[in-house]
Amino acid sequence: RLMVCSALYWSSDAMEVMVLSMLLPTIHEQWGISRTRTALLGIFTFAGVLFGALFFGMISDRIGRRPVVIMAAFLTGVCGLLSACVSANDSGFNVLILCRTAVGMGVSAASVSFAMLTEFTPTKLRVSQLARMCYAWSVGGIFCMVAGLLTLPLVEGWRIFLVVVALPQLAVSVLCYKFLPEDNSHRGDSGRNL
Repeated sequence: RLMVCSALYWSSDAMEVMVLSMLLPTIHEQWGISRTRTALLGIFTFAGVLFGALFFGMISDRIGRRPVVIMAAFLTGVCGLLSACVSANDSGFNVLILCRTAVGMGVSAASVSFAMLTEFTPTKLRVSQLARMCYAWSVGGIFCMVAGLLTLPLVEGWRIFLVVVALPQLAVSVLCYKFLPEDNSHRGDSGRNL
């Protein structure tokens, strides 16, 4: 269960990261936003990843990995969907930056899922399990690119694209809620003697 939830989480996170490679040129062309302003979307998304990793890493040590993974997947899915609802103008672009920054924060918690998998996996299987996570990332990236190729040429295709990419995150949050095992990482004293 843990491996499946973690792999699906990584795969859906890959989609939300890879979305930028197809979304930025589309926003530039269809919205008439300058390349410099369009680049801000990528900058703020990865700033969200930076600050989210710090925040979710600390909070997962306090409340546990499971609730953080669920919360972050839900945040990513909801803000991904909200990204599809913004107006295609300057003020909408500012809202899009806020939404994608929050998506970046949620995506950063994939490292918490990775840590959880590491903590639960027996040492002799750890490397092969973690390598499988890389496969999941690739699958998510491929899915995102195919979704972009199919949806972006459509009228308002960028909206459809963002919805298609966000929905797996919401599904993952539900799956993790139902099937992700409890962890005790926040209850022990592991690491205190380092």
